[in-house]
Amino acid sequence: MIPPSRPIRLRSIARWMKDTDPSAAKASPEVLAPRVESLDEQMMEAFGASEDSLMNKMMDARTWGTEDGLQSFRMARLTMWQEVVEEFLSPLYSDLESED
Repeated sequence: MIPPSRPIRLRSIARWMKDTDPSAAKASPEVLAPRVESLDEQMMEAFGASEDSLMNKMMDARTWGTEDGLQSFRMARLTMWQEVVEEFLSPLYSDLESED
């Protein structure tokens, strides 16, 4: 499911924070939780805005509600979620790319 369920997103964000921020790695779950939830909310707002924009474009093109449109919508949602993750969790991606 795209985006993943909330518990999976929160767990993934917390793991990312612990892996990329030494202070987060030492923080208790209670201290880390508000930061994790805030980042999750920002990511979901960005994804929602992208999804709304895509739906509007598809309606204007009259592809919304068609079989081809549904398939395109699903594929575009995968791409949009990947872009949101890269935008908000980018330090991890930058670090991995610089190691190559």
